[in-house]
Amino acid sequence: MKRLVACSLAVLFVATSMVMAEGAAAVAAEKPAKLELKEITLTGTIAKETKANKKGEDVTTYTLTDAKGAAVKLPAPKADVLNLDDFIGVQVNVIGMGIEKDGKVALKKVTEVNKVQEGDAAAE
Repeated sequence: MKRLVACSLAVLFVATSMVMAEGAAAVAAEKPAKLELKEITLTGTIAKETKANKKGEDVTTYTLTDAKGAAVKLPAPKADVLNLDDFIGVQVNVIGMGIEKDGKVALKKVTEVNKVQEGDAAAE
């Protein structure tokens, strides 16, 4: 009798383990794929805004607004690589790495900022 109970418990344990493993595999398969960063070029005007955070410290944010009025928040630049203050209020091309989903753009890293030449602005 003890053998029968022990064998039944062992079979039950193995069956339960298999069902749990299948359920975990199904959940992993349903997980959406992580969006990959790609190179994105945006054209517009950069604006700077400084606000105090909850601790009272000044926090500066930069926003690029395109010709249609859509605004994209720019990530904080590396001070020794890019100085976005040089481009405030100027028509620029911003090149960076980011993601684009459902028509929305999110830049994660700015790699280059160039002033738009007069001829380039007329072409757009």
